[in-house]
Amino acid sequence: MPKLKARHWWMLAIAWFTIITVEWSVYLIERSKKAEQHQRVAAWKKTADSLRYQPKAASIKIADAKRLMSHVGALAYPRFTAASRKRARGYISHQLIGCGYQPTQSAFAGGVNIQVEKTGRGTNPKVFVVGAHYDSVQGSPGADDNASGVAGVIELACLLARSTPQATLRFVFFDGEEQGLLGSRAYVSHPRNRKHVAGVYILEMIGTRCTTKACQDWPSSVPPWLRRKDGLFVAAVGNMENLELIQALTRSAGKAHPYVHGIPIPQRGRDFPDARRSDHAPFWDVGIGAVMVTDTANFRNKQYHLPGDKADTIDAQFMTGVVDVMHGALVELTHEAKPSPTQAKPPQYSPPSE
Repeated sequence: MPKLKARHWWMLAIAWFTIITVEWSVYLIERSKKAEQHQRVAAWKKTADSLRYQPKAASIKIADAKRLMSHVGALAYPRFTAASRKRARGYISHQLIGCGYQPTQSAFAGGVNIQVEKTGRGTNPKVFVVGAHYDSVQGSPGADDNASGVAGVIELACLLARSTPQATLRFVFFDGEEQGLLGSRAYVSHPRNRKHVAGVYILEMIGTRCTTKACQDWPSSVPPWLRRKDGLFVAAVGNMENLELIQALTRSAGKAHPYVHGIPIPQRGRDFPDARRSDHAPFWDVGIGAVMVTDTANFRNKQYHLPGDKADTIDAQFMTGVVDVMHGALVELTHEAKPSPTQAKPPQYSPPSE
């Protein structure tokens, strides 16, 4: 066996040191990444924990269950074709006109959005948007998805029609959500619609709770520490940069209201596709804080997108409680003077007759 020359030994030594250096570099980089990931998860968990609460205040009851169920019943039919969605727009507009608004319709490729606005009286130019999609998938009456959300927005618009908010309240009914969030994407594409918007609430299925064992499911991407086992809560899914929108909801809830489970989502839901499945996502994408208020859809409602999603499956008490919580949050965010629980009175409006 020939002897290795000195220079060959040096070459082997250099190669060996190179390999060891590369391996250590890879190890240290991976270790650094894991440490950073651990820190991010710890910060995320700390943020989520900060949104937990135990409601102590009395529940302010202002929404009307009969009115809400009347809206759901009127809209609980498949709203997939152009004709059926036009019929739904007629009903929504009629209700809003009866509450003193003048609805405007904005057409886009694939549908029509409806909007009304309660202009703020203060010098504060902030705008808060409350929205829900009124279309459904083909073949489903869509009582929970999403006649319940539409009913909630109609009720909120009418409850606040005679108020005197400092910030502007804008109520939007989106079309084409089931076709890829078409209505909300078209909405945010116009700069005038984004101007001064300080926050957005999207009501996406608010009519189902469940009490049986293992009735509440979760997306696989949601970590175990963020899951609740019961199906009695309403989820407030918001982007991490705008926690005040979730916090307003948790502060609004009382003992008899549904528990508000705040779910802060990092990086606009990049790694959590199930958190982007409604009309709040396009607002996230343009840097606007938005919260999806939801009963968690197919992770709780077993009739999701099926013919069984009918009005008689809606939990009126749960839906009414969610609207009460929403009302309290909107009053806090848009009114300087907030009514105390003892001052709160039932709403005086009645839906217009058909």
